[in-house]
Amino acid sequence: MKVVCLQENLAHGLGIVGRGVSTRGSLPILGNVLLRTDSGRLRLTATNLEVGIN
Repeated sequence: MKVVCLQENLAHGLGIVGRGVSTRGSLPILGNVLLRTDSGRLRLTATNLEVGIN
């Protein structure tokens, strides 16, 4: 799959969902951001098991 978006839009989205990512967590999977497409839109998702951000 190929996704095209502006770098500044991607950086803005990653900055928002990055607040939900745990940097010092005990589970390494919580330090990641999920990128997926939905109806032609790029969706970014992150969680720390207490708060989730889309």
